[in-house]
Amino acid sequence: MSTVQTIMDGAVEYALANDDGVTRLLNDVAKVAAYLDRKVKGIYTLAGRAKPQGPTSGHFFATSTTITLATAGVALPTDKAFILSYLTAAGAEVHPISRPALDRGIAELPPGIVVEQNTVLLAGRTGDPVDADVLTLRYTQLPATLTDAAGVIGAITSKTLSTSVWPDYVGDQLLIVLLAQHLAFKAADRPADELTYLADELQEAASAFAAVVGLTASRLVETDSRRGS
Repeated sequence: MSTVQTIMDGAVEYALANDDGVTRLLNDVAKVAAYLDRKVKGIYTLAGRAKPQGPTSGHFFATSTTITLATAGVALPTDKAFILSYLTAAGAEVHPISRPALDRGIAELPPGIVVEQNTVLLAGRTGDPVDADVLTLRYTQLPATLTDAAGVIGAITSKTLSTSVWPDYVGDQLLIVLLAQHLAFKAADRPADELTYLADELQEAASAFAAVVGLTASRLVETDSRRGS
């Protein structure tokens, strides 16, 4: 089971100069959990927006739900990272369009819907979905917030392993190296060879994770390799 504690333990093992500074940083479990939470949710968002690179691109963490349209509008899920598609009951794709494009007559042809402020509204043209129509929404669902050492990575329901689809066989290594690098930057006293080693390990872990999830590895390391943010 992949938990915040699992990642913390792995990060400690990565510290070539395992001293009290690293230990003190890890003692603030809430901050470590918050860091990992930001990283995991960022990864889910990147995965949802991935350009086609294979059968899993954009869909590895995706799920489906339905929404019933209403004249007054219907709210989208608040835990979404990225919406992949809207489909009618017949399986036709529905295009999300902007209000300005609709008003100017330059929006995509029906069927379409207007999406504003996390709400789906009727576009009102011939061929567009109407009140009471049911759409299937395919989207990347963000996992529950990690707050402590027992937090389960990727769990949709907090600390419930059965609700997580996190690929721990490649994902844990990625998070471990990310955290190890983050701690090294925070400690500000790591030797240059350790930082180089961690950068190499991060590239390797990112490449393995990207191959499974359908991402570009560089998107996973472009920030952390520079400043461990």
